Amino acid sequence: MTDQTAPHRQDPPQLSQMGSWIAASVVIGWLIVYNILRLGGDTPAKAALPGLIIGGTAGLVVFAVGFVVVRRLVASGRVIGRRPMVVGGTFDDQQRDALRIAAVTLLFAAAVALITAVAEAVEWFGVDGDRPVGTIVLMAWNVVFAAWVADEAVRVRRSLVDGIETVYFGCLLTAVLAGVGISRGVLEPLQVILALSGGVAAIAVGMAVWRLGGARGIPVSMIGAVAVTVGALALPILV
Repeated sequence: MTDQTAPHRQDPPQLSQMGSWIAASVVIGWLIVYNILRLGGDTPAKAALPGLIIGGTAGLVVFAVGFVVVRRLVASGRVIGRRPMVVGGTFDDQQRDALRIAAVTLLFAAAVALITAVAEAVEWFGVDGDRPVGTIVLMAWNVVFAAWVADEAVRVRRSLVDGIETVYFGCLLTAVLAGVGISRGVLEPLQVILALSGGVAAIAVGMAVWRLGGARGIPVSMIGAVAVTVGALALPILV
């Protein structure tokens, strides 16, 4: 059996991974600043653009600094994390169980996202007068997410894990955007379910990544998924 935990050269992140990290940094930064502005008394419409500009820029800066630091650590010979190996049929029982759980939760999240997108479309077309642009953004992302995650769930079930780290950030981004939907009053019950399903899928994927890396150290990705999901649900309620 192939040793999954043996040290290996750390390859640079794929373009899709870079894109998801950048998108997650921008949206999370936006959500934080947006809710700070809401706490200061701004309306959702008034807080949206400044939150995007300030929070998105801050998110990009944090991402850029972190990326440079990690690159320097890697260049010095330190391996930052362990990317799952792209192999099928060579995992142990715990790794296969983790992949099965991840696949199921991803499929469920995809189904909830698709249902939410359809409901958002129905609500958007039923609006009299000016239709909110924000709902289109949420709806478009949910459609893309549903198709992407359903395909990734099938791949994960077949033990093809080359995209598993990227889909983790996609799940977190979905939870964050669902929180934005809650704050804007767009189908709040469905947005809560979507945030929870995205968060649970991220936790399951984080567990799978941790298992594939040898289950060593603290499962930071799982802890991060819990924190982001709680924040996405709590901040709109608090403000």
